[in-house]
Amino acid sequence: MRIKSSFLILSMIITILTSACSSKAQQELPFDIVNESVAFPTKVKEQDKIPQLIVISELEQISQLEFSEVLLVHLSEIDFQKSLVILILRGQLPDSGIVEKVIKYDHEILIRAKEIVPGPGSYVVSGFTPPYQIISFIKADEWNGHFDFILERESGAIVSKVTEFVP
Repeated sequence: MRIKSSFLILSMIITILTSACSSKAQQELPFDIVNESVAFPTKVKEQDKIPQLIVISELEQISQLEFSEVLLVHLSEIDFQKSLVILILRGQLPDSGIVEKVIKYDHEILIRAKEIVPGPGSYVVSGFTPPYQIISFIKADEWNGHFDFILERESGAIVSKVTEFVP
């Protein structure tokens, strides 16, 4: 009897520890919208027709990208020691979405976009634009490492994924 009780207790402890270790710690990150528009203010290249994420974790990275003067002013006001910026190029799509929430799971950053789909009877102009949104959030806690940034539609479909080092 004593062996069965000990085995049962040991099994329960192992189950609890296993489930606690396998679940990812979740932290919702408050974010600010730095800028957004229906057309990114540069020439659209062929690869820009699909959704993608560009992570900007250091001021020096801004010079590697082509931004309008207006965006450069917004980006230059950000303290990259404390904050992180994500440029979400939604690709050339007939619909667009907006960032609904940003969630950090260990070394994974999930960016959930709410889809905006015109309702029945709504008039939609035919054509494709490269909509974008630039968000920033405070780098709280430990970062200094490689992170997977995942853009996900509210339906759960993963649209884009990139791995970047964040100091």
